[in-house]
Amino acid sequence: MGDRKLFVKGTPPPPLGRNFTIVGKSLNRKDGLEKVTGSAKYAGDLKLPDMLYGEILGCPHPRARILKIDVRRAEQLPGVRAILTKDNTKGWRTYWYEIPQIAFPECITYEGQEVAAVAAEDVETAQRALELIEVEYEALTPMLNAEEVLQSPPPACIADEEYPGRELFDRKRRVVKRGDPEKGFAEADVILEETYKTQASYHGTIQTRACIANWDGKNLTVWDSVQGVWNSKAALAHSFDLPPEDVRVVVKYLGGG
Repeated sequence: MGDRKLFVKGTPPPPLGRNFTIVGKSLNRKDGLEKVTGSAKYAGDLKLPDMLYGEILGCPHPRARILKIDVRRAEQLPGVRAILTKDNTKGWRTYWYEIPQIAFPECITYEGQEVAAVAAEDVETAQRALELIEVEYEALTPMLNAEEVLQSPPPACIADEEYPGRELFDRKRRVVKRGDPEKGFAEADVILEETYKTQASYHGTIQTRACIANWDGKNLTVWDSVQGVWNSKAALAHSFDLPPEDVRVVVKYLGGG
């Protein structure tokens, strides 16, 4: 460590009596070789016996109301095993960070939001089934600028999806106050006000976004592509109304979180 010193509060620890083995050393990633050689198996690389493949139909509008969904042609496609929409999942809420969300809402609030999900015997059949699902939308004015929306908010898009507790999250401003900004500005030597904008960004990961689930009638095991393993476990248990001890989330390799 040379002459460099570490300053700490309180009584400094006694000398280690040897050189550091980790701190200050250049170390190889434990999973680096597997990742760069392609031998790492991510969630999307796994295969289970009799596995079904899922595809999700997203809304093409940034804000809309679903007027009608017709899945009859998709259901008749050989190899399709199940289709979920708002019509057969009423009352189902999923949870992420303990916030309830309607699994398949009638009112869409962002482009790509889930409208339907298909499970089929292979990927191609699932994709073909999505093409056969007919959806009629009422396109609504999108909310693109936060300041403009706050100044002149559009009417709330309320459907048949009221649920206990939504008043805690929906259509409510969240205000966090700390300190005394007015006092700080009054005492400041210089005040600089600017507006900064940046482009949208997306992770360039080395794995595809995918997960595999196995349900044996009591226990749910999910091989996922997330870095928050424990949060994913809690969200799945809450969303499916399962005891947390009956849910296991596995992430052996992570190619981007």
